[in-house]
Amino acid sequence: MHTSKQNLINPAGAGLVEGVWDDPRLRAVHICLYAAIAHHCGKANQIRISRRILMRSARIRSIATYHSCIKDLAQYGHIDYQPSYHPLRASRIALTGRDNQSSNQKING
Repeated sequence: MHTSKQNLINPAGAGLVEGVWDDPRLRAVHICLYAAIAHHCGKANQIRISRRILMRSARIRSIATYHSCIKDLAQYGHIDYQPSYHPLRASRIALTGRDNQSSNQKING
């Protein structure tokens, strides 16, 4: 079975995955979490999703690891994270596309 690279990139944010791969501060668990977020976003740039669903999708078992990684991804500008703090409401996570904007500025500037 032949899989093209087009199928592996999030259509809503083409190039976002490359920015995560190139960031030397991120470990494999960060990339897994980011991939899970991108997968659940689908064609949208933001989602409302629970910690439990993301942890299951990213294969993360520790709540502390999840919170550390989600905080790092937000701090480094890869996602915009708005926690809900309510047990029954999902948090809002948006793919920022910061790496696309910075690469466009380099080309145009």
